[in-house]
Amino acid sequence: WWAGCEALVGATEAEYAGGCGGNRAREAVGTMSTTANRRLSHFTRTFLGVKPRDFLIGVLLVGSCGLSFFGGSKMHEERVAHDAARLRGTSVSTHPVAPPHNRRRRGEHLTVETTPIQSRTLYATPVAVGRGDTATGRGGGNAVAPHGGHTEHRPARWRILVFANQRLDSLKRLCNSLLAAHINETVALNFYLERAQPREIYDYASGFHWPHGPVQVMARHTQGGLINAIIEGWYPAGDEEWGFFLEDDIEVSPYFLQWAQTSRRICELDRLCIGISLYSPMLNEFIKPKRVLTQDLRAMGAGPAYTAQIPCSWGAAYRPEPWRKFRRWALYQQREGKYGGELNLALASGWAASWKRYLLELMLVMDWTLLYPFIDDGHAAYSTNHLEVGEHIKVVDDKDHRREHYEHPLLQKPPPELTHTPTLRLDHLYNEVAATLEQAQIQRIRLRDLPPTGCNAYSLDGHREIVEPGLGVTVVMTFFYTKARFPAFLANARKFCSYAIVKRIIIVWHNRDFRPPTMAVCNAELGTTAHFLMPRVPDTLSNRFIPTYRILTNAVMTVDDDILITERDTARMSTVLEAGGYNQVVGPFPRWYSTKNVKLDGEAGSVKQLKYLYKPGKPGAHPLGYPIMLTKVHLSHYSLYYHYYCDEAYTSQRETVQQMRNAEDLLYIKVAADRFLPPSLFVATADPIQDSGTVGLHSKGGHNEARSMMLQLCGYNDSYWNTKVVLPPGTELSQYADAIYTDQHDRVLER
Repeated sequence: WWAGCEALVGATEAEYAGGCGGNRAREAVGTMSTTANRRLSHFTRTFLGVKPRDFLIGVLLVGSCGLSFFGGSKMHEERVAHDAARLRGTSVSTHPVAPPHNRRRRGEHLTVETTPIQSRTLYATPVAVGRGDTATGRGGGNAVAPHGGHTEHRPARWRILVFANQRLDSLKRLCNSLLAAHINETVALNFYLERAQPREIYDYASGFHWPHGPVQVMARHTQGGLINAIIEGWYPAGDEEWGFFLEDDIEVSPYFLQWAQTSRRICELDRLCIGISLYSPMLNEFIKPKRVLTQDLRAMGAGPAYTAQIPCSWGAAYRPEPWRKFRRWALYQQREGKYGGELNLALASGWAASWKRYLLELMLVMDWTLLYPFIDDGHAAYSTNHLEVGEHIKVVDDKDHRREHYEHPLLQKPPPELTHTPTLRLDHLYNEVAATLEQAQIQRIRLRDLPPTGCNAYSLDGHREIVEPGLGVTVVMTFFYTKARFPAFLANARKFCSYAIVKRIIIVWHNRDFRPPTMAVCNAELGTTAHFLMPRVPDTLSNRFIPTYRILTNAVMTVDDDILITERDTARMSTVLEAGGYNQVVGPFPRWYSTKNVKLDGEAGSVKQLKYLYKPGKPGAHPLGYPIMLTKVHLSHYSLYYHYYCDEAYTSQRETVQQMRNAEDLLYIKVAADRFLPPSLFVATADPIQDSGTVGLHSKGGHNEARSMMLQLCGYNDSYWNTKVVLPPGTELSQYADAIYTDQHDRVLER
């Protein structure tokens, strides 16, 4: 009985939309279960003396008349006026009910959005189900594509997001170009309307017939602006759905989807590729004055496609997972007002009011690229911008916005096969420095030329939004450019790049006489990159712990430029760190200190005096185990960088490090100990560690005295000591006797 009532309610809605009749009632009876039919038959025949079908038809007719009498007449009048206007080719200002070819049928989905400003309902195009006459929209069926192909409404791999604001003619031009496109699969369509649009735009969007998939209309009731519209406009429904972003002044080629399908296959093979562009930019907007890109692209061998570290808003589709990360990043940056970060704002000086500024920053941090077409020497594309006055462009055809630099002829041919896709890094666009580890341009660096770094350009909460989950290591090397040390540094950097566990190398560069490349692809197969970071505060050992969004992983390995450990040991230490919840500093170089009570002159009592030990001391001179892990090479959680570099509680100790040019590792262990005890964990290596350094801080006079003073300043105590050691498989603790502390290691230390 209840199943029959639910079916009847659905049938009544459908019959009201299509006029009175009994077909839907008969279908409603057909959907009822056998038990429900038997009960309904018993009720109608016993008490009413009629057949169940006749009873339901009567209820339907009475219900339809009741709807018409108690207020349905107004809705019916609006529908009649709407239909008549459609036949005349005009529009009317009535309640925007769905046109006849969009009438809802049983089994269809109807998306309804309400905007309080207009106090009315917007209807979106339903999805046809089953088979039938798609020209009229009756009877269900697969929608027929404009060029004869059939579109089955399966889960969409593509979602088109159309953003409209005050430009009806532009919106119609874009939608007509979408309808004229060769589309051979399900494509969902979303309209996003800014607050207080003309009535004609609401009517057009709500009545738009899209034969290739579901349609949704969203209308803002408060002013949002284009930045918020883009950021909030799409949250991917799954890992297969890509989002097309099209503003209303865009027009697409009939072959835009074929290009997207072809380039998507290439993009999905590259973990750094976050999407595909339909548009081919003609200008380099990162330098002043702007310069035509064609010659640069031709020189690098671009064609028919290339990847670039440039976001696109003039027709582009983005992958789901990078877009989710971008949303988190952009919303955090908006909330905290942290835009700019450690990147030079000159890179996006013309995009102050654009959502692309957030994506550009993240693309540089993450090494992301977008795949662009370069067909017919860059003089045509699969989308074009018509350069209309709007939120960003106030004057057309001025010195900064000439139509010939922005408008493209639309390609009228299928896309070519894609094979080679060279990458245009922002290095090439901005400072034109060679993106290789070997080359460095000799050019004195001025402080004002450097992007902000350190605490003012960093947020720990913002970093959490983008750090990669799971195992992986970011290697941080500190390098003072000298000819003697450069070969070893370069060899070690290349070796780390070859490790699968290493996701990125960050090189903290201190020599102001040599500008390094901003970044370099050091392993194209793995997609590993090396980023060169130039701190604004030079010549301090604390810079090796400078916090940066460029750290991609939870685990960060701090390593001297002359130290190399094997990939196997790097992975082992990373696993140990992750297994312990990132609550220790793990490494293969423990150190010690001894304690001595010293009486104060002329005063009662004594104080503990700490003495730094390069090798284990005598039994009884210190607790069992080890308290320190050298930064020669160690792994820790990236958050410790922030606490070391930015926490005001360690200001005096950091100043001492800068004055002494020593003991930054001892302060780092102190920072760790304030958060977990014991702070260090010794992980013995399975393979020999290569140390190519011959001269270091330990060889300078006063080295041990300076480190002893830092131990005292940091307040080292017995809680720092650890007796545990992680051994490689198949080894014995006695093999590491000289590397731990004294004798009787098996008895004292835990495996």
